[in-house]
Amino acid sequence: MMKRISLLLALAMLLALVPKASLAEGAAPCDDPFEITEVIIEGFTVPAWGEHPDYEISVPEGAHYSLTYYDWNWEDEQGDYDELPPDAVFDNESLGYYMYMNVVAEDGYFFSDEVVFLINGTEEYVRFMFPERVEVAILTTYFYVENGGGFVPGDVDLNGAVETADALLALRNVLHIAELDDAQLTAADVDGDGRVSVTDAVVILRLALGLMQ
Repeated sequence: MMKRISLLLALAMLLALVPKASLAEGAAPCDDPFEITEVIIEGFTVPAWGEHPDYEISVPEGAHYSLTYYDWNWEDEQGDYDELPPDAVFDNESLGYYMYMNVVAEDGYFFSDEVVFLINGTEEYVRFMFPERVEVAILTTYFYVENGGGFVPGDVDLNGAVETADALLALRNVLHIAELDDAQLTAADVDGDGRVSVTDAVVILRLALGLMQ
């Protein structure tokens, strides 16, 4: 038993004397198979006026990372910001809209310090990226929407201002007392759900009274 241990110790001493370069001679360097160098997000939809926030984003099948959290946010010119509720609509030209994403690596994998983040195949939508070993936080670029229809949300009579009369007109339409044309229906649908309801009339009234913006 002692003789066997002595042989093992002698072998260990001999290995220690062999230059490390000779052990690796002829071996080409290789990437760590558990290192993630690229993160891909698919299905991202750029905000458009009057549309609801789209949360149908995903990662490719078989990716060694997953989306654990994501939401839409807004930021104003003063730097104030907040999360955008899923039932909200993109309807403010003065706000910058952006998405926050959080991506986590699969167990045993880690993100490279130089990981590339692609949204719909491009880096142009990425504003900031905060990579850590097993987690990456991403902020998209700011997106600004324009009122291509030329109407003011809530201005049902299309006179250029939101007034109590607009709330009444929307309510009359809900009760089938008054008919609205396509432009008026679009202006009356302030919550962007595709129809005019009592909720829209209430919101228009609050807008007219200055109780909300």
